[in-house]
Amino acid sequence: MSREKDKAPVATSSSADRKQEAFPHSVKTSYEKLLFHGPSLQTIQRFAGISPEGIAAIFKPSQPQRILPKAQNETWIFDPVMLDGVSQLAGLWLTARYDTTCFPSGFQSMHSYRPFNNEPVLCELDVKNYSGGPALHADVTFRNEAGEVFAQVRDFEFSCSKAFNRFRGTYEPMEMPA
Repeated sequence: MSREKDKAPVATSSSADRKQEAFPHSVKTSYEKLLFHGPSLQTIQRFAGISPEGIAAIFKPSQPQRILPKAQNETWIFDPVMLDGVSQLAGLWLTARYDTTCFPSGFQSMHSYRPFNNEPVLCELDVKNYSGGPALHADVTFRNEAGEVFAQVRDFEFSCSKAFNRFRGTYEPMEMPA
């Protein structure tokens, strides 16, 4: 991952530039029925839209103290919950379009241009290549409400299979040791 302060690209296009439909499920239903993520990883606040080319949603950044109790005054270099949220969006896009589930398998590069702070973030997943096979490739852009780019992930790859559908909606709370 590179940290390139003040070198963020100028936003030339976004998911708002293409025709999008409303996502067919609420955020609550998505987490209860389609995903398996517990409260600490539920970063999606609302869906911005879905199209054949991708999906977009508003994310809430996480706080290190919620994930790592011993992290008192720490900040993230890059928010891991929002990175996991990208996988959630990819899975929801695949579920809606192909009834298929995916898991992340890697990415070519990640560039962080500025801290996420605690403001809502628009996450745009733009599908580069998917034809119903075992791999999905996408580019991801994180923006603030003004359209400024916080970070980008290039060629995020996901392994896809209908066999993974068995993991949908399987989150069950567990007791954490004291």
